[in-house]
Formats: sequence, structure tokens, C-alpha cells
Amino acid sequence: MRHLTLTILAIFSVLTVAAQKKTLVDENERVILKFDLENETVSVPGMDDFGMFNGYFGGWNEKKGQPYIYGIWVLTSFKQPKPGTLNLRLSYDQGSETQAAELVQTSDTTWTLTLQGTTVIKRAVNRKLVKAPTTYHLKELK
Repeated sequence: MRHLTLTILAIFSVLTVAAQKKTLVDENERVILKFDLENETVSVPGMDDFGMFNGYFGGWNEKKGQPYIYGIWVLTSFKQPKPGTLNLRLSYDQGSETQAAELVQTSDTTWTLTLQGTTVIKRAVNRKLVKAPTTYHLKELK
């Protein structure tokens, strides 16, 4: 019985850690949210000199002429108020602008990211910066 309990605890802790490291994409909006909540192991594109972070939000699978998020937004802090929900703080250019967001798990492999408050994240459309959408429907990239 003791071995069964230890095995179940070991499996649970592996699943918990695995659930804390994700790569999520919204193919329609061409964005990626990559994070590791346990350790700072995520390399942020274009910011290698600053070391590793807990994650980032930015453009994904960009194509010329298609809308995408302008710049890379680093995950600077996060809280998990309840299971399946994360409150995120994203920062651009080392904190010159910040954006609060809520990430809610809607199924085993899908999540909804909602930008909160005033939206400061922009995207390029026809060579102009416009406010980005406030809601993204993300799927886990395996």
C-alpha cells in the first residue's frame, strides 16, 4: 500500500510540473504564449543577453502582410488564484509598458487569454500600429 501511495504521489507531482510548462498558440491571431512557471528556463527571442525568463508573449508563424503582435512581451510575474487560472503581468522593453492578462484553461489543451485594463499591446496592420484584440483562444503546441 505504501508503494502505491508513493507511486501516485510521484505521478501527481510529475503531472503538476508538466502542467506548469506550456507553449500555447492562437493560429488565427498568429500569437504565441510560452511559459515555465516552475523555473526561468524560457529563452526570449532577441533578449538572449538578459538570460532566461519564465516566459513571453509575441508573434508566431508571422507572414508578411498579416497582423501580428508588435514586439516581445516578457512574463515578469504571475499568480495562480485558483486551479486553471493564471493572472499574468507582461512587460515590454524591460518594463516601459506593462499589460495585465488572465489565462484560463478551458479544456485539457485549450486556454483563453484575456488582456485586462487598458490594452497597451499593439499589432502591426498595413504598416500601422493598432490595438491588439483583447481575447485570444490558445491551443497547446506539442
